[in-house]
Amino acid sequence: MKVDLIATTAMRYGGRALKPGESFRASRRDARTLAAIGKAKEPEPATVENPAIAEPELSEPERQEAEAPRPAEPKNAEQERVERLEALRSQYRAVTGEDPDLRWGISRLETAIASAASANQTYSRRDLRPED
Repeated sequence: MKVDLIATTAMRYGGRALKPGESFRASRRDARTLAAIGKAKEPEPATVENPAIAEPELSEPERQEAEAPRPAEPKNAEQERVERLEALRSQYRAVTGEDPDLRWGISRLETAIASAASANQTYSRRDLRPED
């Protein structure tokens, strides 16, 4: 895909001698390179204001309704799952005193918490070593 550019300095591109301010087309890759080294820039988009598209005037009640705070959006399933994982991870830390593996899912964390709570003891790897 080609991109429209405007030359900022005199240069040669595509077999043409370009003067500052002259427009030309270049590939996206060349456009990024030329813009990065300051040889060209993208043209500024033309802004056309159309009064027919402008926002309509609102009456006082309509404006107050538009400015009123909206209720919080309901959480989606992914957000609820992430919050549940964070709660289980903090519970695992409280029960075992260790950080859980971040790859563990909800079922693995629940199983680990249940087994640690039933054992009712916390230990570290040092406890498993034979006495020196």
